[in-house]
Order: sequence, then structure tokens, then C-alpha cells
Amino acid sequence: MSREECTPLSLPVPATFMLRTLPEGMLDLWCSSPDTTPMALLGIKLQAGESIFTQVLLGSQKAIATGQFSPGQQFPSVRGLATELRIHPKTAHKVIQHLISEHWLEVRPGIGTVVATPPSSWRLEQRRVLRPHVQQLVVEARRIGASLQAVVQAVSVEWNQLDKAGEGYGK
Repeated sequence: MSREECTPLSLPVPATFMLRTLPEGMLDLWCSSPDTTPMALLGIKLQAGESIFTQVLLGSQKAIATGQFSPGQQFPSVRGLATELRIHPKTAHKVIQHLISEHWLEVRPGIGTVVATPPSSWRLEQRRVLRPHVQQLVVEARRIGASLQAVVQAVSVEWNQLDKAGEGYGK
């Protein structure tokens, strides 16, 4: 799809965000600014039966984790996120507030919401954030009878997929 086929959106930041709808309900958010070439910021496949909040939150976290956004880079505003993804502004606000509370984003006066710099106590923060998710994974794996080896292999596959997704973004 060429840039001409994208839907332009003007935001109060020195960049233009554009939305393109791909097959199967996939939405791509693109950003271009005078000193950069367009790059995909969020690729979210909205699926029926799953919370829009959860899908946008996970998509945002994935974009940050794979390096599509770097520390200090401006994150789309509530209005921009809502408009581009065609979601309710309250949902976009809830996503951004959650990302702020979990230290994925931070608010900088006069600049806006930006990707947070990892804290100096990152190892402790990693453990704090990962623990409930790991517990949930272990409980679910035991419920279905998966071995530790199968869980480690599944995690490794997902890890590698995220690495591949981030290759085009300076990683």
C-alpha cells in the first residue's frame, strides 16, 4: 500500500500519523515526520471476543518491547490513538494510563507522553512485573499437562518471534 492510500491524520506533534486497514481487520499506524521516513508504530489485529483494551495494550507493549518506540520517543496521544485505531477515547485513555502506571510510558511537561527509560533497578522491576504472568503461565501449563520443557520451548518461540518483529526497528 502506498502512502497515498493511507488516511492522513494531523496531530499536535511534529509528525503525521496515518492509518491503513489491512486484510482481516489488521490496522497499521504509520508515522512520518520531516526528518524520518514513515515507519509502522502499531500493528494491531482487533479480534472479536477479546477486549479491545487488552488488544491495544498488548499491541502497545509489543511495539515498545520490540523497539518500534525507543525511550524518550513520543507516544500517540489519547485522541490520536483513538482516532487511528477507531476505538472509543475512553479506551485509549485507559490504555495510556495503564502504560503510565506500569512504567512503560511517562508524562513529560511540555512534551507529552513518551516511552519511559527503563529504571535503574530494572532487574527488580522485571521480577515484579513478570511474577504474576509467570505464575499464570505455570498454573495454566500444569492444568493442561504441559512439561517444563514444552513451556520453555513455547516461550522461546514467542521470544524469537518478537526479536524478528523488532529487526526492522533498529534492534
